[in-house]
Amino acid sequence: MLAVVIPNQHSPQIGAVLTALHQQTAAHQIDAIIVVGQDHTGQVAQWSGVDYIALPRPTPPALSRDIGAYLATSEYILFLDADCIARPDLIERLLACHAAGQSVVSGSIWLAVEAGIQGYWTACDNTLVFAPWLHHAVAGAQPYLPSCCLSVRRAAFLAAGGFGPHHGVGGEDIDLSLRLRNQGHLLWFEPRAVVEHRHIRTSAVAVWQHLRGYGRKHPRYWQAYPMLMPTSHRIETLRPLAALLVGWSLPLALRDVVRLYRKTPVLRRYWHLLPGLVFGKSGWYWGVAETLYSEA
Repeated sequence: MLAVVIPNQHSPQIGAVLTALHQQTAAHQIDAIIVVGQDHTGQVAQWSGVDYIALPRPTPPALSRDIGAYLATSEYILFLDADCIARPDLIERLLACHAAGQSVVSGSIWLAVEAGIQGYWTACDNTLVFAPWLHHAVAGAQPYLPSCCLSVRRAAFLAAGGFGPHHGVGGEDIDLSLRLRNQGHLLWFEPRAVVEHRHIRTSAVAVWQHLRGYGRKHPRYWQAYPMLMPTSHRIETLRPLAALLVGWSLPLALRDVVRLYRKTPVLRRYWHLLPGLVFGKSGWYWGVAETLYSEA
């Protein structure tokens, strides 16, 4: 029925990811678990029944996902990142959506603010990167879906060419989403299908650098996917404002975060995240400005 494909690059969480999959309420519906990449922790080898495709060198996640998908033979493929811990009913929820007629379904990211500074910055990063796909968001069609917890009918995935045209790091989920949309597939978001995203960005510097990296990529997204971006985000419009983006990064970030809180009322219970969100978002503006400068 369903194969799980996990791109892995020495993730310290891969053991927990595999444990959660074996504890699924619908574990009997999982035909195969395919881990593709590298694992110097040795955690994958400890599991029987897991197909481990060891690669000789570090590989972008998109390529690792394609390798696993082409080896799979199940009707559906769940792409799950190596730091995403599935809730026990994840597979059950995703398959229910497929049974209802959805060919492309994304799960949600659990937003939990754990005690301590690491939990604080983990929550800030998840909020800034995955705001439209947090567990308290509303189910429904989305313009694009993240690939960290994405279940796709294999035939549709192969017909779209997989992640193939975009094997770089970042943007492959948008690219695949648009090709699936062009084939007539609805991109469905199911917030009740939940994963916990236990990433390694647990400090202010790590979150700022992560968002800065996203910012560097976004001007290229605006060029590649103009149908998803407002006119005000066109590169030719923003390039003369690159210096202002740096100088005004904190006020602009504060504006964006306030808008996010207004748009997502449930976030208001996490008002204490506001300084961290503003700080992280300011890194995004720095990254955008850097790319605009370099391409001027």
